[in-house]
Amino acid sequence: MRSFFLILFLACGPLIFAQQKTTVYRTAGDSTQNYYTALVPSGTSKGLLVILGGFCTPPDEVMRETKLPVTAVTAGYTVILPYLLDECMIVDTADVYETLLESLIRELIKKYSAPMGRFIIGGQSLGGHRAVLYAEQAYRSNGPGFVRPNGVFGVDPPLGGSVARGPVARGLSFGHREG
Repeated sequence: MRSFFLILFLACGPLIFAQQKTTVYRTAGDSTQNYYTALVPSGTSKGLLVILGGFCTPPDEVMRETKLPVTAVTAGYTVILPYLLDECMIVDTADVYETLLESLIRELIKKYSAPMGRFIIGGQSLGGHRAVLYAEQAYRSNGPGFVRPNGVFGVDPPLGGSVARGPVARGLSFGHREG
């Protein structure tokens, strides 16, 4: 049995330890918000995947809830898990989150040399809602502010009527899969 675990560790160990996990704080002296966890593949990145957590969900909790970040970085993608606002204490009525997200994505593409045309954004619950809104704004905007994602997903996002109908009318399509 000990041999089995040794062989398993030797086979899988390079995959696990070949990646880099860092936390980057964007506001000096504030470790409660406006930061992200980055999972960087060992080789050249195949693309950028931004996963937005649900309401009041920090990056470490997102990593406990889903295998997607580890699966994506193992496949060669740079994975970013942002926590832009301390939503447990702040009600974002001024759309601060959207402004921070817009600037963060441009910053990430430069910092991690993500290949053009290989950007995916998604999230869980409120994060999925925000990902869909970001994609809608990016495709509606003609300015340089937004980077248009090549894919968007939401895991159980609270999509209201205007959010669900609007993007389809503008040419975005959303797939739904049961199970």
